[in-house]
Amino acid sequence: MTSVTDRLISPGDAVVAAADRTLVPVRVPWYRSLPLSCWESVAVTLDGQRFGVDQLELRLGDATIPCTELAAKHETFWFVQDTGWLVVPATLDATQVELRVEAEIRIPYILIGPDKALVRHVQDGGTLPVVRSGEQ
Repeated sequence: MTSVTDRLISPGDAVVAAADRTLVPVRVPWYRSLPLSCWESVAVTLDGQRFGVDQLELRLGDATIPCTELAAKHETFWFVQDTGWLVVPATLDATQVELRVEAEIRIPYILIGPDKALVRHVQDGGTLPVVRSGEQ
């Protein structure tokens, strides 16, 4: 069984398809909350089509932030209990999607060298159901 600290996607999650975008549910793959600035990179692959950090936004609570701006968000925390949504500029017509999410997350309090923190490379995915916006 996979540890919660290795999971970006929770069992039972579904991808949400809207008219002009897709929302991918993600969680903090760590046992403690972290500032958004700890997310060094993120990518999403939907049915073989890859979307990089420069194409994605993170919706967390009421805020939507381009993923290229996460490095500047030192004082905004992502709590481990909260689901974030990666906003992908793609539309889905299918009832399920093959999904892969990859992330590099810096753990600021685990130092592995002078002025160098641990960076975790995490990937998660599988076949997820797709619900239409408003069905969730």
